[in-house]
Amino acid sequence: YINDYVLDRQEYPMPYFLGYIFNSYYNLNLITTLIEEVFKDPYDSKILSLYDGTKSGEAINNELTTKVPLLFTEDYIANYNTDEKYSSIKLALQDNSIEAWKTTTPTLLLHGSEDTFVPPMVTNKIYQDFLLEGVGADEVLMVPLQGETHQSGILKAGVAQITFFLGIKDA
Repeated sequence: YINDYVLDRQEYPMPYFLGYIFNSYYNLNLITTLIEEVFKDPYDSKILSLYDGTKSGEAINNELTTKVPLLFTEDYIANYNTDEKYSSIKLALQDNSIEAWKTTTPTLLLHGSEDTFVPPMVTNKIYQDFLLEGVGADEVLMVPLQGETHQSGILKAGVAQITFFLGIKDA
């Protein structure tokens, strides 16, 4: 879902995440697609060298671009879902995705309603999938953090998690 979300935008504020995912999958030999088929020059040559552990996310962001059409090739944007040459990327992303399961343990899903790094639709989708698995709304709770972004919601999410776990302990 996130790849489709990103490719459908003109800008994505955290290109560090995108390069990190690709670089990780590439180094784990999960991706067989050539990097220059995914990222445009000069970013294709940077992606595999930026993530050496010496640079912060901010430093890496400064080396990349937030403009999706400048970061990714036109072919990748247009054909990611249909061209066989991108199948290893699709498979790696699918394999790394969390799917809902028939949980019997209380589960809390939190998400900032204004998150532009990981869109709220991701949490909404897994919540609906939990319900489709037959998990009751009393076992899986989705709490949108109204007005919060990926960064601004961290403290509220932490407090909500602690409160949730304390509630389970006392129940």
